[in-house]
Amino acid sequence: MNHTDRISPAKQANTKLDFYETFNDDFFNSEFIELVITGVPTDVEGQPIWESMDDLLARPYSHGLIVAISTISQVIRTIEIHLCHNDVKVPRLNIRFEAKITDVFAENNSLVNPIAWIHIGHGIKEYDYKIIDPVDDWDDDEIEQIPGLSNGNENTDYISCESISNAISSMRGQVLFVGLPLCYGSQVGDFLTQNEKILFIHGPYSFSVNSGSEFYDCDKSTTLPENSLIAWTEWVGVFEKMGRKSLLKFAKNSKK
Repeated sequence: MNHTDRISPAKQANTKLDFYETFNDDFFNSEFIELVITGVPTDVEGQPIWESMDDLLARPYSHGLIVAISTISQVIRTIEIHLCHNDVKVPRLNIRFEAKITDVFAENNSLVNPIAWIHIGHGIKEYDYKIIDPVDDWDDDEIEQIPGLSNGNENTDYISCESISNAISSMRGQVLFVGLPLCYGSQVGDFLTQNEKILFIHGPYSFSVNSGSEFYDCDKSTTLPENSLIAWTEWVGVFEKMGRKSLLKFAKNSKK
């Protein structure tokens, strides 16, 4: 494999984030923080088949989901370690499994955004579109495609990424990390990255990905035959690098 062809959302991310400026008491203003997984398969009664990690281990999903969960756990741990000279307490990370996106996100300012969100449903490139007025009168109108996500695990009942973004904007708190291991996750991620409340997004696929392969590394056109998960674990190294820079900057400023 030519490693230069592998898509790496972590290496493409903005790594200028300063831990001591970003992760303050307002960022972690709760007793616990949540990693929410939406698009969870349901039982005959319409309830998520997992309530805990024990359930996930007993009824595993596509290879890579547990690695993705571990990656986010390690990222939170990395943040906590590198805030060692700050009085900010990083709350306990809990995991929550939900069938639908709308079970989590709604335009309600009494709700709190999860610290991290992974959707394991489906994505489409064009759910809707909107017309953007031109800057100058003589220019033509522009059309912006709006991608969509399945509200649940099945390849049906799609909702607009614009409505999801609006819900995130209305809710309290920021979303540190969004994982989009699904078809056209790249296009969905490009749209959601316009939301200032979302800090990092993992959406490598700009194409339709086969079921069971949605966590694997890829190039621009397909998943790689090695079935590797390097792109997920790279996020840990990126956050460790940002943490070291932030800690060094804090130490230098403290001596002034």
